Amino acid sequence: MIDQLEHSPAETRRYADYLLGRQGVVVELLRLGSIALVKLDGDLYDLPLGCRRWAVHWDDLDILEHKANDAEKVEISYRVGLLTVGHRTVQHAVGLDQHTIERDQHAFALDEYAIQVGPRRALCGQQVHPLPVCGWSLRFTPTATGACGTCVELTLKP
Repeated sequence: MIDQLEHSPAETRRYADYLLGRQGVVVELLRLGSIALVKLDGDLYDLPLGCRRWAVHWDDLDILEHKANDAEKVEISYRVGLLTVGHRTVQHAVGLDQHTIERDQHAFALDEYAIQVGPRRALCGQQVHPLPVCGWSLRFTPTATGACGTCVELTLKP
């Protein structure tokens, strides 16, 4: 639930009257995990500007409950890398880079949501190209239509 908007981006704070108290689901993490992209519940015509997804700072959220299924855990673990085969683009699973950062005066390892630019090896061994966008990259979704079958199998193995 959106509890306050004190730390959120200015564009989000602008619509505080419409957003405070609304509930939704965190669908993506931005800015090294400090900003959550929240998909709001409710009818589209009731939402400000008809926009369902809003960038909200973690400190402004009141997390009510978390239900993670196996597919969600896979999506958090891997990012998407693309490979074009003929006229078809295939989505492959690429592992995250490990970085150590300083935050709140404590050093800890963080799975960075951004992948370095340049070709990478996917789980299936193919040479693919990740899509870094504004400091983060898209999650690999095993249920996507264009997902590589081998990568899907490998990500779902315990």
